[in-house]
Amino acid sequence: MTHTVQRPPTIRAKHACPVNGCNVLVGSEFLMCREHWRLVPVPLQRAVYKNYRHGGAAFYLAARDAAIKAVNAGDERRPE
Repeated sequence: MTHTVQRPPTIRAKHACPVNGCNVLVGSEFLMCREHWRLVPVPLQRAVYKNYRHGGAAFYLAARDAAIKAVNAGDERRPE
């Protein structure tokens, strides 16, 4: 007789996109929502990925903060 083990569903933590005025919930594996991530300059995207995986906390936090700041600054320059 074989028994099937039923596992509880995986619960992934979510957080709000950190861009000013954005309330989109994103998985903990993402920095921000897809719409805003596309506004991050590619060199900053690469820095976030690199430092998230291999850079250590201080380097990741600096890259993360620069990416968020870049998107927020871009939002401020766009006319409504």
